[in-house]
Amino acid sequence: MALPSGVIHGDLFPDNVLFQGEHITGIIDFYFSCNDSYTFDLAVCLNTCCFEPDNSFNIIRAQVFLDTPL
Repeated sequence: MALPSGVIHGDLFPDNVLFQGEHITGIIDFYFSCNDSYTFDLAVCLNTCCFEPDNSFNIIRAQVFLDTPL
């Protein structure tokens, strides 16, 4: 099965996302940008933003992340 793909960031970790308060104001560091599956960027975001310090997965945070419109 082919997944939806196109240009992705490829390195979408929190240190590459600029915030002002709770709002995203920019994204930097496009060195690893390429054509690939959109799920790659999604997986990176979920892995870096939805795990707690004890390595448990915060399903509520993941659901909010997935439900938030761009």
